[in-house]
Amino acid sequence: MFRWGFVGSAGIAVTVAKELERNKDFKIVAVYSKNFEHCKKFSKRFGATPYRTFEDMLADKKIDAIYVATPHTYHYYYSKRALEKHIPVICEKTLTLNLASAEELFKIAEENQTYFVEAMWTWFNPTAYKVKEWIDQNRIGQVKTMKADFTVPSLYISRKERLFSPERGGGSLYDLGVYPVTYAYRLFGYPSKITAKGKLKNGIDISCRVEFEYENGIKCVLTSGFNKIGLVNATIKGSEGSIRVPTCFHSARSARLSGKDELTYRDAENLRLYEREFVKTAQEIKAGLIKSELVKPEDTLNVLKILEEIKNQIGLVYPDDRK
Repeated sequence: MFRWGFVGSAGIAVTVAKELERNKDFKIVAVYSKNFEHCKKFSKRFGATPYRTFEDMLADKKIDAIYVATPHTYHYYYSKRALEKHIPVICEKTLTLNLASAEELFKIAEENQTYFVEAMWTWFNPTAYKVKEWIDQNRIGQVKTMKADFTVPSLYISRKERLFSPERGGGSLYDLGVYPVTYAYRLFGYPSKITAKGKLKNGIDISCRVEFEYENGIKCVLTSGFNKIGLVNATIKGSEGSIRVPTCFHSARSARLSGKDELTYRDAENLRLYEREFVKTAQEIKAGLIKSELVKPEDTLNVLKILEEIKNQIGLVYPDDRK
């Protein structure tokens, strides 16, 4: 039995907990959140012990690892405190709002020989690896372009308060745009040129358009926003065919290749999307690893470096950036 402690008791924490409670090898044993009433409701629902302070939760010897599911602005604090106590951490994306904070967290993890990983579920997903395999096998010839979109109207967003708050790390780039940016980076590596434009309102970006250019001629157009109905898919075109990853591309369980070959990939694993990243994380922790084999520190840091460049280009400045 692998025992999880949750930091955060709303939104994504509840969604993940619903998947984990169906896995007989997992147990949520502890939870802490700043809102103790929410914390108690979560604990009652999932059979965990609620804690009034994070320090008390860290002292719970039953915990095998901690999942940080708070707004971005709190990721650094909770992850750091847990890692200093030698408690493994899986922390929600985007890991931090700046590169320096993430670098420090991975340094602490290294010094304490403690497992630390970003919960970027796309790269725990076999579909993303099948797309990369097709590209690496030249199934569509020389890649020319990639377009990936994650744009949804605010009408459909249930977490408006957080997403529209600069104090809580809101905006489209760090919540939605991180997915197309990460997808492109994992397929093609670090771009030779990054060009970004964004629409800012009340201290956050409500939309963002990013172009990656590579020395081999590949061009990626990546969009995110809360301002309209988007496609939320990814299309990669090459000299001899194309690959389409349908809505929602970042969590898709299928992909279609068209060209010399006509192939459809469907994920046949009997695992839910969040569950699979926790299964892999638990396996790596039990194996004594301190770094994930799927979401490596250097990949998380490179994506954050890209996001920081985009943030600077569009003029996005969070309150913590001014300190």
